[in-house]
Amino acid sequence: MSEIVLTEDCMRLISEFESLTGAGSRDCVIDERNSRIIFVVNPGEMGLAIGKKGQNVRLASKLTG
Repeated sequence: MSEIVLTEDCMRLISEFESLTGAGSRDCVIDERNSRIIFVVNPGEMGLAIGKKGQNVRLASKLTG
């Protein structure tokens, strides 16, 4: 099993994501090619991450550009 190394940017984004959604995140992937950030959330916390009617996804997208 390989070790996951989080960059400073990923740690900052995970902290902001967790504060915004209340869901825990294990990792994040910054995909510059497709202009997106992918968060790997803890098991059972997908609903928290998405939010009611997708409100957390929309807000996170707005905040991160």
